[in-house]
Amino acid sequence: MTESYGFLQFLFNKYSETEYLSEAWIPINEILKQFLQNSIENFKPTSYQAIYCKVYKSTCKGYKERLFNDLKNLITEHCLNLKIQIDESIKKVIDDCSNTHMNIFIHQFTDFLHQYHRAIQAIVPLFHYLDVAYVRPKMRSTIEHELLFLYKTVIIEYHINHVFAVLQQLINASDSSSMERINLLLHLINDITPESAIKKRDLFKRYYNGEDVLHEIMSNEEHMITSTSIILCIMFLFLFSFEYNVNFAGPFFDQTVYTVLSNFSVSTPNNTQVFNFIVKPQTIDTRPSFIPITISNRARDMTLGNISVTSSHPSFTVVNLANDSYALLTNTFGLHAEIQNVYLLYIRVLVNPPLIGSIIIRLKDENDQIPTFDIRSIVLSVIEREYGNRIIAQIQAFDRDIDYQNSYVQYRLNERLSDNEALGNFHVEQDGTIWTNTIFGEQTNKTFYRLFITAYNDVPAWNSPTQNSQDFQLDIQVISINDKRPVFNNGLTLISILINETSINGTNILNITIVDLDINTNLNLGILKGNLRNTFIFTLLSDNSYNLTRTQYEAIGQLIVIGPLDYELISDYKLVLFAFDTKNIATINVTVKLQPQNTKAPYFDIMPGSTSYQYQVFEETPCPILDESCVSYSTRMLENFSIE
Repeated sequence: MTESYGFLQFLFNKYSETEYLSEAWIPINEILKQFLQNSIENFKPTSYQAIYCKVYKSTCKGYKERLFNDLKNLITEHCLNLKIQIDESIKKVIDDCSNTHMNIFIHQFTDFLHQYHRAIQAIVPLFHYLDVAYVRPKMRSTIEHELLFLYKTVIIEYHINHVFAVLQQLINASDSSSMERINLLLHLINDITPESAIKKRDLFKRYYNGEDVLHEIMSNEEHMITSTSIILCIMFLFLFSFEYNVNFAGPFFDQTVYTVLSNFSVSTPNNTQVFNFIVKPQTIDTRPSFIPITISNRARDMTLGNISVTSSHPSFTVVNLANDSYALLTNTFGLHAEIQNVYLLYIRVLVNPPLIGSIIIRLKDENDQIPTFDIRSIVLSVIEREYGNRIIAQIQAFDRDIDYQNSYVQYRLNERLSDNEALGNFHVEQDGTIWTNTIFGEQTNKTFYRLFITAYNDVPAWNSPTQNSQDFQLDIQVISINDKRPVFNNGLTLISILINETSINGTNILNITIVDLDINTNLNLGILKGNLRNTFIFTLLSDNSYNLTRTQYEAIGQLIVIGPLDYELISDYKLVLFAFDTKNIATINVTVKLQPQNTKAPYFDIMPGSTSYQYQVFEETPCPILDESCVSYSTRMLENFSIE
């Protein structure tokens, strides 16, 4: 008996604050965080008998209310952390309405909810005694219900419209998650907020296997409405009896998701009305629910509050029409479906708590884009003497309109701009293929054609009865077969010229004409032999390659002096000039003779080191001739000398 009394005295002896924290809450807190932070993949339910005992002792030692509040604070903090991550995901969806971000949001929301549900299933049994001893009798609730309600108020109610809107958008785009994941998501949502099955009846019927749950909810709907009415009556009686100040419940939209098919063209001006919507009161009060209603001394003191309804996309803005009616207006001149044809907008009602509704706007594509070529012209070569009906090219233009009828491009030959000769020699198919059946070089000697090909839409432009179009220039050159030999000066094989030996570098001493019946000849000119000391150079002076209507190739070559000339060293040059057209070579002999000029002065052949001639003669002795002579380099001139 004494031992039993001692145990009871120990059990019901109150914890001190330090004992509660060190012996109970800190170990419990660590285990709870482990449950909450584990992911679905590595979650392992475990029996924690020691934790159950700590909960039992804390309840018995006077800390049941403190323990319950600490539990709720921990769960609330965890839910707020999850909400921050979900808010970041939905912000990415709002900023960039791509299916990738939408799927990431749905997966994250499902995983967080599944993880939380698993954690609650493991946490609730640990607090069984606290549930029985405190929560049920004191709170008229259960720990499981309270913890699920925390998740519902912090996350579910704030993001449920986002979840349904994004999920519906993915389903419509055939890019949603698997049936199993959608079923899991709806199952988890139904466990926490079963009224969602009523709002999204079609979605739950299609993807949620629990048809009996939906039937049960629908069968009890009448009872729920009756119960709600009774509760509302009790609330109003309570308010008027005890003079409480209240704010009625927040507003809601007349639809969960708005879908708008726009017929706007790119000329749509700013402030064009897209559609109207209503923000309705959520209470039985006839005044807008965002107006704070104060009940004081059993009389209503109406103080108007401010509401701000905004759009999440800068291309649209929201204005208040009257009372609860609002309009979504375009805020950008020219909505282009080519840039974005589907908008997922979120309309934010800035009240406390805030309200967010979603809008899906699909723009109708107008034929406002013209077929466009990457380049506007090319030069194409075809070879002569080819036979048969053959494709020589295919061009392609791109139209950025997203509607198939508006973006479908066809092609035709522009007969007004093209050469007359081209009309009978070339044909353009509707797919941009260019054909010819002409044998160039036999049926026609024309070597150049200019075509203009028009890319066009078959439907009129959005702002004109005419078609959108763009022209492409195609220049066609006929490449002849190189089977003709170049010819110098009408067949001459020898040319002789006389030049002064004083001709300076750069002097053009001879122009020679070269003709080739192959019209696309590329000539190389040069000196094959006889160019002693590299005195001359033979180069191209001009040709008629610029003349697109030529019937033969004509060129002029020039022979130029590039080195010193000296008659005494070399008096004539026997050159062999050539012209080469990459296949055939032609030569011509050119003799260059130098004409001597008086370019050097005479001089005396004096012995090195001497400056004069010295002679010794004897007086009165005749000397018929001196033994020295005067020399001149100029052997072609007659010099006169005298001795004084």
